[in-house]
Amino acid sequence: DLDLSSVCGKIDGKNVNWTPIKAKNSIFDGAGHTISNLYICDPIMSYRYGRKNVSKKSFFDEVLGVENLTIKKAFVKTMAYPAGIAYSCKYLNNCKFDGVVIGKENAYALVAISNEIVNCSNYGICISDDESIAWGSNKVVNCNNRGRLISYGTIVGACIFDRNVNISNFYNSGDLFVSLKDEPSLFLSRRTSNDDNYATNCYILTSEEGKTDDANLVEYSNIKAFKNGSITDSLNKYVLANPKTVINKTDNVLLNSWIQGDDGFPRFENDTLSPTEGYIVHFVGDLRSVFVSVDGTLDLPVP
Repeated sequence: DLDLSSVCGKIDGKNVNWTPIKAKNSIFDGAGHTISNLYICDPIMSYRYGRKNVSKKSFFDEVLGVENLTIKKAFVKTMAYPAGIAYSCKYLNNCKFDGVVIGKENAYALVAISNEIVNCSNYGICISDDESIAWGSNKVVNCNNRGRLISYGTIVGACIFDRNVNISNFYNSGDLFVSLKDEPSLFLSRRTSNDDNYATNCYILTSEEGKTDDANLVEYSNIKAFKNGSITDSLNKYVLANPKTVINKTDNVLLNSWIQGDDGFPRFENDTLSPTEGYIVHFVGDLRSVFVSVDGTLDLPVP
């Protein structure tokens, strides 16, 4: 495992940012290890609305693929397109995120742009004045969102895609909040979507039992269905019937099985993360920014 606190964070009273890795043609295999204390914070954008000199910050800038990696206790905050794991990649497989991602213009918990996401979990908090999204991808298989996605604009959702999407064996139990729209949307299209959208065995936690969304893409289930193990059983039934999926056009990967977590929600085996805790404070006017404090204390900005 790797702790980044010695190379980025608040070091000797100064903010030291992580420099994103750019490896467009490389595949990063974390071999099941965990990277903790990723830190990126650009204060110029945080307190002056409209500054676009800082953007697209993450652990990776561009990478071909990321596999078998957990990033936890992360803090990423910048003007536009911050993400917890990568700004852009072809695929993510068996990756998990815990931490805080804040962007004035769009924010993504795991990745902003990708083709495929398999066996991945978000536990983090993602906040933006525009798009607040768990991940951007056209194919999502065997994944879950447990994190809080908060937009002070009009767009929030677990997945945003280009034109059409294929999502299977997915559940959302995280809070989705959008301030300038009546209801959040679980799946969103960046462009005008055609009718070739598919969702199989997808669930969202709600108090409205038996409800389905307008496109019948997801089943709404109450807390009882999660706590009694029926959602876990359904996810595993899909994995047994479809044990593999193809990523990166030719690579077959196994789908992870699910276990019933101590908190009553399905999780992957050897997954010990919990939804990121934080105190959220939203300032307006000269201090137009969002602050998340994980310990209850606030480091207020200088206007």
